Amino acid sequence: MQLGEYLKTLPESQTVAVGTVGGSGWVYIGTLDDLNNIVTSFASIFRNAKRELERDEQFLNSGRAESKNSIAKVTHRIEHHKAYLDGYLPALKRDIQRVYNRFTDSSIAIVIDGREYGYWDKEEYENRYRQTKVRYKL
Repeated sequence: MQLGEYLKTLPESQTVAVGTVGGSGWVYIGTLDDLNNIVTSFASIFRNAKRELERDEQFLNSGRAESKNSIAKVTHRIEHHKAYLDGYLPALKRDIQRVYNRFTDSSIAIVIDGREYGYWDKEEYENRYRQTKVRYKL
């Protein structure tokens, strides 16, 4: 079942935590009264990955990389960015891997396909203490 289909079966007041199989933490923690918040959370990670790809490509093309080691690192990051961007699927269309009740805040935890990093708890998510990053894995 896909995330979008499953969320339609839940009441709008239900609190959910949506995370990914290959990532860590929760990309979205909140109620279902606005599904766009979930879409926006994942889309912002996608936009950040696009920016990082452009930045790395500019760095590589500028000739500022001085050693073979730094060129190899940047090239490797570019490959991971491209793999993530090429295989990106909007959150609501991703398959659900697991669903369970979280005891910490009485929300429903939903783990979907993907490799995005998130936040550890609702307080951190609401305060956005650290920037969400994407884990690039081939």
